[in-house]
Amino acid sequence: MKTLNHFDNFLWAEDENTKLTLHQFGKDFELYKRSFNLLCETKAHLHELMEEDPRKISTAKKAILMIVNRIIQLMQSIRVLNLKGYYYDVRVLSRCLLESAGLCAYFALNEEEVDNWVKGNLKIAKIRLIDYISLLFEVKERRGIPFYGKLSEYVHTNVGAIASLVVAVHPEMAAIDFQLTPIFDKEKAIEISAYPTFMLIILAKIFRDELTDKRRGEIMRFVEKYAAEKREK
Repeated sequence: MKTLNHFDNFLWAEDENTKLTLHQFGKDFELYKRSFNLLCETKAHLHELMEEDPRKISTAKKAILMIVNRIIQLMQSIRVLNLKGYYYDVRVLSRCLLESAGLCAYFALNEEEVDNWVKGNLKIAKIRLIDYISLLFEVKERRGIPFYGKLSEYVHTNVGAIASLVVAVHPEMAAIDFQLTPIFDKEKAIEISAYPTFMLIILAKIFRDELTDKRRGEIMRFVEKYAAEKREK
């Protein structure tokens, strides 16, 4: 039997988990690559516009592009952790991603607040940021809040999140077996292609005036194709 606290055992478990995850979610990872590449291309296009003429893009939207850089890195971190089976930490970073997307929506609707953010004086509850994603799309229901609340359990190391690492509890809690090396779990793994697709939709909304009709059309066609592929699955 492999020793759970040996470094090489973690490497072995991560490799095994990666193989199983790619086998189970191979199509989703291919879809992720396509949506991620389109997101990066869209971001690069907007950055080029900013470099050509800084006046073409407002200060608020420049801040949003800075945040998108962070979001892109978060997506890749989530991808790696999800592949290797560190589902707890996937949820921690997913909340960071959701907050960052909410901040993008907030600045799109409150451009005057950028100076406060740059100076470190922006005072807004993180959970409120999620509301602004709904407001950006003129949706009144706070659809993201319940999901955000579940993710918060992991960020704050609450007992419910710690319990997710328990493999078995012996009679009268005489001993508890925890999951140390990652173990593939189809139910805990996530389909990551939703993340870059979600951000593409947000960028198309925020930068509607800056993106060409061709670019927006490309994004919308991809989103429609993405939805169709998900329905087929």
